[in-house]
Amino acid sequence: MPYRSYKVQYNIFAILVFIIIFNTFFLNKFWAWYLLIFAIVALVYISVEIDSRKRQIWQKFAKDNGWYIGIADTDDLPLGIKFLGHTPGFTNVVSGEMLGKKFKLFSYRYWVGSGRSEVSYDQTIISADLSACFPYILLNSKKNQGGSRQTLKAAEKLSLEGNFDDYFDFYTQHANRIDALSLITPDIMQTVIDATSMYDMEIVGNKLFIYINGDKRNSFQVKNLFDGFGKLLVEIEHKSNTFKNSKLTNLSYTQSDMKYLNILLSRHSAFDRLNTKQVLILIIFILFFVVLNVRVFN
Repeated sequence: MPYRSYKVQYNIFAILVFIIIFNTFFLNKFWAWYLLIFAIVALVYISVEIDSRKRQIWQKFAKDNGWYIGIADTDDLPLGIKFLGHTPGFTNVVSGEMLGKKFKLFSYRYWVGSGRSEVSYDQTIISADLSACFPYILLNSKKNQGGSRQTLKAAEKLSLEGNFDDYFDFYTQHANRIDALSLITPDIMQTVIDATSMYDMEIVGNKLFIYINGDKRNSFQVKNLFDGFGKLLVEIEHKSNTFKNSKLTNLSYTQSDMKYLNILLSRHSAFDRLNTKQVLILIIFILFFVVLNVRVFN
């Protein structure tokens, strides 16, 4: 298992090694090395099993819906995370059609920094083709920390009516703000709040994206993602029947066209990225050894 992909597991393993060495040399409990072997086997098995089960979830999801496992590249990324970091990786790409439009659902990982300060960022993304080209729009969800980290330099932040600003920051280019506001109407705003408030939403030309920070390869998250995306796609496709602007085309953008919304952090340890389950596993392991030491010592 490469260190860069399993930093948390390796750090937990390092703690176990320290505890076992302490047992061996200070408490003369040589049986602790048998526990080390058990810990190594368990660590490898759990990591491999988790990855395998996550792959199976999406493979079954694709098969059950008549879709297929495909491929993706950087052209399938929203501008909010495109060009960021290095060593981009696409996994579990599900391709198919929804409401007659081609879509892709996939996990994406990129890396920031190098050496010991190197950190990975995971995103779960779904995109679909639209029937018309629309102005650039980014709805940066206030619930999705770590999602979109940049927008176009030419984009400005606008305020929308009602309580929409409590859920999203709205960005669009100044030159196309009237067209953008004609698309994000109250009915679209309500759908976005009700169905996709956890996700960042982006429109670039004739592409619709919604994405969320983290690896969401589980049945519950995938269902919510698809349900919300489907409702939003219906609303926007309905707009495409009446939205006509010959000046809007699919444009190519580069890193020089972007500006940062959030700073990417690279100088922190893997422990800063522990989630609740990993913290619980770490606590259980430590308590297990503490209790075992107390019982044997007494």
